[in-house]
Amino acid sequence: MTELIYDLHTHSDASDGVLSPANLMQAAHQRGVNTIALTDHDTTSGLTEGHKAAELLGINLINGVEVSATWKGQTIHIVGLAVQPDNEVLKRGLKTNLKAREQRATKINDRLSNCEIEPMVWADTEIPTRTHFARHLVEVGCAKDIKQAFKRYLATGKPAWVGVEWLPLADVVQIIVEAGGVAVIAHPFRYKFTRTRLCALVEEFKLAGGCGIEVISGNTNANQLRDMVNISAQYGLLASKGSDFHDPTQIWAPLGGGPEIPQPCTPVWTHWQVN
Repeated sequence: MTELIYDLHTHSDASDGVLSPANLMQAAHQRGVNTIALTDHDTTSGLTEGHKAAELLGINLINGVEVSATWKGQTIHIVGLAVQPDNEVLKRGLKTNLKAREQRATKINDRLSNCEIEPMVWADTEIPTRTHFARHLVEVGCAKDIKQAFKRYLATGKPAWVGVEWLPLADVVQIIVEAGGVAVIAHPFRYKFTRTRLCALVEEFKLAGGCGIEVISGNTNANQLRDMVNISAQYGLLASKGSDFHDPTQIWAPLGGGPEIPQPCTPVWTHWQVN
């Protein structure tokens, strides 16, 4: 029996990844990943191309999306898995967030201009993210790499920082559920919450209809994994895993990497396998 290798959090150039959806499927195939979710930021536009490539390669592609949410003044990312991309509620919600992204991008360009830095240009079909701006800053010689671009210009309080009001957390969870999907809290350790604040987030997330959390995200360490297993058990959340893949140079978190989801967690994919 073929071993199932899952990666349920990946990005293509439909948002801020560097590979096309088709090339992402090819990269996953080369890594032995046979079940993958394409979860681009606030868009499902890469799924059609992704499915064509995945079918040819014998990969099971799960329809996904990573939706930005605002909770208590902070940005939280919620992954929607097994969503129906043509659902009108989902499409309207994503359209709202995409408009917020465009407005933020315009303001970031204004702030870069104030720093006498060449503004970034994007096509009508592109979704401008802060990662795009970070790459632009590297290209124009204002930073040596993406990490430095964020540290110097794009992080909170830096010259090109622009806050944004996304859809409220409860609304994001609801549009995912309305689209037939499973709502999952993405990369919980990235928010650097205290245990009390993380539990408060989880409680509101569950109340809104959310039912999953990434216990393994990117280069999750052993202590983080243990804590997320405990959170998953405490709140009865399904457990997900994903690399948060953006770029083949992301060697610390390759496609399909990381440990298996441990006991006593219930993997998130059992939800759609049953339903």
